[in-house]
Amino acid sequence: MAEAKKVVKNVLETQEQYAEDIALYQSRLEAADTKHSKKFEAIKESRQYMKQILPEFSQQALFSNDAPLSNNNQNNSRSTYCPPLPIVIGNKMLSELTSMPMRFEYEANGQDGIKPAKAFMKIIQRTFSQTGNMSEHLLGIMHLIYSGLYIAQPVIQKMDYKLFDKGESPTTIDAGYAIGFKTYDPLTTVLDPNSVPGKVAETSDWLVVTIGLKTPQWIEKEYGIKVEQDQKVVDNYGSKTTISTVKIDTYKYELQSDSGLDYISGFMVREYYTSDGYVYHIIDDGYVARKSINSAGIVGIPFAICPGILDLDSPYGIPLPEHLRPSVELVATAINMVADNTALKNKLPYLYPNGLFDPSTLNALASGEANKMNNYVAVNLASLVGAAGYFNAGSIKDLVQKPELQEVTEGAEMLLVEGMNSIWFVTGLNPSSVSGIQDKQIRVESVANMIGSASLRNSSSVVVNLETYFLNPMTRFFQLMYYNYFDVFKEFKDLAVEKNDIKNIKSVRVVNGSYLPSDKETREKKAMFIYTMASQNQVFDPIAAVEYVFESMGMEMLRFLRNPLDLLTEEEAMSVIETYIAGKTGQPQAGGENVQQ
Repeated sequence: MAEAKKVVKNVLETQEQYAEDIALYQSRLEAADTKHSKKFEAIKESRQYMKQILPEFSQQALFSNDAPLSNNNQNNSRSTYCPPLPIVIGNKMLSELTSMPMRFEYEANGQDGIKPAKAFMKIIQRTFSQTGNMSEHLLGIMHLIYSGLYIAQPVIQKMDYKLFDKGESPTTIDAGYAIGFKTYDPLTTVLDPNSVPGKVAETSDWLVVTIGLKTPQWIEKEYGIKVEQDQKVVDNYGSKTTISTVKIDTYKYELQSDSGLDYISGFMVREYYTSDGYVYHIIDDGYVARKSINSAGIVGIPFAICPGILDLDSPYGIPLPEHLRPSVELVATAINMVADNTALKNKLPYLYPNGLFDPSTLNALASGEANKMNNYVAVNLASLVGAAGYFNAGSIKDLVQKPELQEVTEGAEMLLVEGMNSIWFVTGLNPSSVSGIQDKQIRVESVANMIGSASLRNSSSVVVNLETYFLNPMTRFFQLMYYNYFDVFKEFKDLAVEKNDIKNIKSVRVVNGSYLPSDKETREKKAMFIYTMASQNQVFDPIAAVEYVFESMGMEMLRFLRNPLDLLTEEEAMSVIETYIAGKTGQPQAGGENVQQ
């Protein structure tokens, strides 16, 4: 590990009280750096693939020549390009998984869970969009698809907004508290290599989040610590004031460089989470700037670790581009077979014996109107006679004619179909939704709606994992945090929910399938079924059934209910008031004479 004292003078020296913690942290990080190195490289290459930079794993499979390429612009042959299919799949899945707002649906296992669940939803509806959690979710879905892992940490935050009141001193608006989550890049999050895949948070002893390279000014503002650069280090290493010996950091740097971001400087800041519920803020892997209880206030590793495709041998899962590689290369082979054939046909020159055409005829043949793609190349026959012998009419004809390439057969179509079917099995996207082409017109409206709403199957592994490893754990974290921070949420008081009501976690569970269009259709059908039953059976409460219909469509019923007094005529309203007063005083009110009193 890099020693902090090489970078900072007289400040970042290892404190005695944290000596054992730092030694354990450094040994864990160093071991993980070795064990996760190949997985981080795979994640980096998958993300380069999505940037249309051809990774090594596809070079031999997709090249029509052996020329080494680093991107898709160094050769005119079509098959040296990255196949765009992973990008299409990624964008389509991203669209499907975010086409509806993320919704946490609760269903009570018992009567004790009804009121707490309703309060939970009220809080989430009130604060979710305001705290930026939807953008965090979008970022997490992108990491799930591109990097193979969705990593999120539940947090509580105060919703304070500062603004200038009429150009005078700043005013702070206190909007209360909100519970949400932060999303982290898998390339900047180091997981315990001894954790069990699929149960990473539950079986980890530690987790490290790389916050990044920060300036001395940022560190002083965040931690109240003044740090100084070692000028000798700055002189030797240019603008980079930190020497990082952690190899896994380099993969993120490479991707940033690919995107045009380079020469980042500052002091490395990481957060080191331990299974006892504490988090250490460590500068340059050698100095503890702060130790505190994690934001969720939960003993353990408070993270939801969601793999897109579960890897039984690594906690990081498998990036979707890597998992789809065989299927994508099947499709790419079929596409490139046709594309290369067409490109070569268009670009092969016409060969002709030198002197065969007069200049005006040659200009007419090679002009833009007569020929837009091919070149005419003169062959000096005299120079070839010594090597090839004399030419006859047949050989001259062969030179004059343009060489023909063998036409692509139905085998290419077979590869395309099988590749698309394989993609459907892995991702849950049907071939029509990926290609954007529907072979046959569907005349039955119900069938068309069914296919349209189910372009992404809710049984696909990505969808199932997203619910199993993200939505459910995050909701459990939220429930525990609502108990921990009970007093700061007014919704509990409004619905007469007591703290002990939340303590019984078993009384509330999460319903799977809450954000896909097909799931929304299922919810609405179930709600209409219940409403129909309520209208026919006196055992059911019709008002509750109507409210359930409204909620299944994402609407708040209270916004549409009229005041009962608005439904009464003036005479009926006076009669109700008189009856009420009479009941309170025990004296009848005649003709409404004393009502105004």
